[in-house]
Amino acid sequence: MSTIFYCPECQAENSLTSKFCNECGHPFKGEPTALLGPNATAPAHASAAAAVAPAETTVASGLLPPNSVLQGRYRITQLLGQGGMGAVYLASDARFSSRTCVIKEMLDHFNDPEQRAQATESFHREADLLSTFKHPGIPEVYDRFTEANRHYLVMEYINGVDLEQRLIDNGAPFSEKEVIAWTIQCCDVLSYLHHQKPGIIYRDMKPANIITTAWGKAYLVDFGIARFFNPVTRGTMIGTQGYAPPEQYRGQVEPRSDLYALGATMHYLLTGRDPQNEPPFSFPPVSTLNPEISPEMEMLILKALDPDAENRYASADEMLGVLMEIGGNDTDVIRDCPHCGHKSSVTRQFCPNCKQYISKKAHALKANGSGAIVTDAAGMHQNKASGPTARLEPGNKAATATNLALPTGKTEFDLVSVKPYVIAGATAVAVALAGIAAWQIFHHRPMALVSQGEAIFLTGNEAKEDGAHAYAAGDYTRAASAYQKASEDDPTDGEARIYWQNSVLMLGKADLVMVAVAGPFTGKFEAKGRAELQGAAHAQQELNSRGKAPRVLLALADDGSSHERALEASKRIVETKGVIGVIGHLDSRSTRAALPIYGLAGLPVISPTSTSIELSDSSPNFFRLSPDDGLQGGVLARYAVEDLHAKRVSVVLPEDNPYIQGLATSFAKEAEDRGVRTEQAIFGDNPDWTELAKGIKAQRPDVVFLAGSHLDAIGLAKATRQVGVNAPILGGDSLYLPELAREGGQAVDGMVCATYYHGALTSAAARDFELEFRSKFQSEANSRAALTYEALNLMVQAIDVVGPQREAVASYIKKLGEQGYATLSGKAKIDAKGNVRRPMFLMKVKDGRFVPVRQVSL
Repeated sequence: MSTIFYCPECQAENSLTSKFCNECGHPFKGEPTALLGPNATAPAHASAAAAVAPAETTVASGLLPPNSVLQGRYRITQLLGQGGMGAVYLASDARFSSRTCVIKEMLDHFNDPEQRAQATESFHREADLLSTFKHPGIPEVYDRFTEANRHYLVMEYINGVDLEQRLIDNGAPFSEKEVIAWTIQCCDVLSYLHHQKPGIIYRDMKPANIITTAWGKAYLVDFGIARFFNPVTRGTMIGTQGYAPPEQYRGQVEPRSDLYALGATMHYLLTGRDPQNEPPFSFPPVSTLNPEISPEMEMLILKALDPDAENRYASADEMLGVLMEIGGNDTDVIRDCPHCGHKSSVTRQFCPNCKQYISKKAHALKANGSGAIVTDAAGMHQNKASGPTARLEPGNKAATATNLALPTGKTEFDLVSVKPYVIAGATAVAVALAGIAAWQIFHHRPMALVSQGEAIFLTGNEAKEDGAHAYAAGDYTRAASAYQKASEDDPTDGEARIYWQNSVLMLGKADLVMVAVAGPFTGKFEAKGRAELQGAAHAQQELNSRGKAPRVLLALADDGSSHERALEASKRIVETKGVIGVIGHLDSRSTRAALPIYGLAGLPVISPTSTSIELSDSSPNFFRLSPDDGLQGGVLARYAVEDLHAKRVSVVLPEDNPYIQGLATSFAKEAEDRGVRTEQAIFGDNPDWTELAKGIKAQRPDVVFLAGSHLDAIGLAKATRQVGVNAPILGGDSLYLPELAREGGQAVDGMVCATYYHGALTSAAARDFELEFRSKFQSEANSRAALTYEALNLMVQAIDVVGPQREAVASYIKKLGEQGYATLSGKAKIDAKGNVRRPMFLMKVKDGRFVPVRQVSL
């Protein structure tokens, strides 16, 4: 038996023990039941009549032998199946790192020219139709072409087993719960098809055309007979006997015809009675064959299988709603998307806007049933910690962290048994801030303020405001309770989680050490600051779960996304007693402004993402975890030349930011050294992207390089596509945010950026980090969250060894950097100038998410 299986998302090989795909980071849930790939069982969707042909028969039958190459890029691995109309092969695509794909071939062996023309037309109609589909439950079409008088369709490879084969392997009917889960997904695909303009009727719903992965995801395959619905047109009868409704035998179908076939499919899966072996339209009550089926399910199937279409469910959406009611809490479908906020009048499982999987299992619906749901983008079903959660009330001094039941389910620390440490009475920090006006703290976002929990930067949550009032008043019991609720209301809010932990610390006499986290929690780059807070909260919670002192108290400082505010924030940090070190800032300009203040105070500073070359050797106490702009620009320039074969590049950069301009300069120098012509396009604070795009168009670039933020990238991408510039856009780590892929839409598809972390990393530490991060925040970690997590761990590792002495901590970090230290992406080293060398990743935006292009070792 094979010891590998293939990722259902990117088809990369993985070991049986993998929790995440080592290429794309897709989470693997449960035990794999199908080990599919070049040396394993063929995908059941290979052909509508797929009987796997032995490799030695391919030449004799005129089919392609293994290792045949099509279009100079597709290498045939094996024949998967063949039928009367064609063949299906497994292949690898050399253009995309040997990506596994499925190639459908139409064998041109017709003697009748009219039949040949009809078959060719049907084949191309299938290709054109499939290429328009953008749904996670439908395999993607990559390519179509004609070669040697044969026609080919290149499709996404789905690692799974069709439900007909799975039923045979199971040896018994499936449970109602399993069938509901699959049918909900099928209803969602049918809803997507039926809502197209014009509507599309699938016409061949049956178990053999539903591929399910080992992790419960269902795909609808084989659209060869799908056609646009025209209610006044009669056509030929196409379908599968036993599943096709009466009207389909008459050559006339409508959306409710697909619901009949889905009902027949459910009947088969719940009873094991194959309708193809029985008289047409004869379905005995499900309960007579499977007494475990609920009356509600029996009624649903009975209605779906009504011979009169008028008596069936009016739409896939209506049938989906009934399925949800039957499934109860076991169903996973909601209306409004929690990822992008898309409002829908249709109940769905996949968002039609951002293509994310929608799940409700981790979070309770609001009373109105709208989108208060937050899940991870990969669709993992998160559950709250089991066991009672005690809400802390005034006077409940005996409450422990176990009573608090933090969402990870871990015991953070026992507040009763912890002994005092260096910061006796850490309330001194709160007292130092007591002079700030209450209106400023609670009714406005504070300006350049250091907060331990008495003021909030990310506003809009009543529970957080209540927590801030309580913390400022010294009522840490009420503060802990309020911040706990805020964290549950919005699991993505790292600030609430940090203040929750701080409040719990203040309830006990714990051994404490304070570290400041500085970043853009308000202003233009707030999205980056949110990621930083998530990474800090994750690290703080893990560090405080170690079972040893000191416990880590975090003070947050907002730099307001500007270097002027960063200067004020650095002054406040230095004035705050007990701070041992600083994590931040994220932006090079802010870091540059604040470093002299930190240097005078002897504070060690670790910046997760400041990359300006000018920061090299700027302070003996300064360290950064991201390679500088010279290294980053060189990587992107080499990709532009070697992979994209660029001869002319437009370099887009801001006019007033020398730090971002440094990245553009590094890129341009490397590109020009390799014979590439570069021209600049400069934008200001409020750019007219359309006018800028027209100027770029006049430069006729092969590649557009952007030195800017993800917001700049969205504006640039939309404008360039609008004026007809189709050159790929490259950028640095500033672009690697979920907001870019989610908000940019089709305009940013194909954009490539460099980054220092991705969930597809193969190390055990990275896999554990990604899994726990998704469990806490129900979202994917980006580089800012991951590098902040690394920075806080590195800082506390030094404090553990040398104690809470600023200079000693800085010296030890320097020693660790010289020797090499472990990161989530592999070993890194920091040189004498504070620069780091570590693995980098090139990421491409595809269908609303980032996918890895390659890893680069520096």
